[in-house]
Amino acid sequence: ADYIHSGDDCFAVGSSWNLPVDDVDITMGNFHSEKGFAIKMLQAREGASAGFSTPTSVIQDVRFHSGSGKAGYARNGLVQTFAAAADLLMDITIDGVKIDAGTGTHDGTNPYGVYFQDITRLRVKNLTAKNARRDAFYLKNCPGFELDGCIARDSQGTSSFRALVVEDCVGGRIIGGDYLRTLTHPVRLLGTSSVSFHGPRIRGIGNGLAGINAEGTADVSLNGVIFEKAAGATSSHGLRVGSTSVSVTADGCIWNVDRPLQTPSAPRYARLSKVRRPVTIAG
Repeated sequence: ADYIHSGDDCFAVGSSWNLPVDDVDITMGNFHSEKGFAIKMLQAREGASAGFSTPTSVIQDVRFHSGSGKAGYARNGLVQTFAAAADLLMDITIDGVKIDAGTGTHDGTNPYGVYFQDITRLRVKNLTAKNARRDAFYLKNCPGFELDGCIARDSQGTSSFRALVVEDCVGGRIIGGDYLRTLTHPVRLLGTSSVSFHGPRIRGIGNGLAGINAEGTADVSLNGVIFEKAAGATSSHGLRVGSTSVSVTADGCIWNVDRPLQTPSAPRYARLSKVRRPVTIAG
C-alpha cells in the first residue's frame, strides 16, 4: 500500500468467522488510523459474535513490513493480537515499522501500545512504538519470541506502565533496541522462563527503580546489556530479582546505575561476570 487512511484498524487479519490465513505478505507503506490499530490480528470471537463457534483455524506465516504512520490517536492503540487458544497464531513477522499514537485527546478505550498475545514464534524487528499510552511493548503467552532492534519512545502512560513487559512466555530473545521509561521499571518480566537479552539499551532508571524487574521468573540471561540511570538518580538498580526461583547470569553488561543487582528475595542462583561500570575522571 502507498497510503491508507482508516477510521478503524488499518491492517486487520482474522475475524470471528474462523477462517484460516496462510502465507500473506503486507507492505504497509504510509498509514493513518484515528480510532483503530495499525495492525490487528485475531482468531477469536469478539464483540457481537456470540453466535459464532470457537475458532480452530490457524493464521500463520503473515509478514508485515516497511511501514510508517499513526494509529490509535483518539481510540485504541498501536498493535493488538489475540487468539481463542494456543497455536492459532503462528510465525508472525513485523519488520521495519514505525507507529506513533500522537498526543491528542483519547477516549480511554483500549489504549494499548504494541500488544502481542498468543503468538507462537513471533519475530519483530526494527519496530518503533512512540507515544504509547500504556506499556509500549507487551508480550503475553508468546513462546519462542524474538524482538530485534525495537524502540520504545516518549511513552505517555502512568507509573503503572512500562517500556517492555514479557508475561507467561517460555523462550525468547531481546536483541539490541532502546527501551526508555522514567516513571517505573523500564522492563518487567513476569511468570516467564528462558529469556535472554543481547545488547539492548535500557534507560531512564529512576530512584528506587530497576532497569529489569523480574518477578516469578526463571532463567534470565543478560549479555552486553546497557543499563542507564535517569539524570540525578542516586538509588537506581540494574536488575531487581523479586523471586527466590530466579536463576540469573549477566556477562559483559554496562551498569551505569548505582547498584547492579537488587534482591529483595535472594535468587536461587545469580552470577554477574565482566561487570563494567562507567567512571568519571575529573580533568
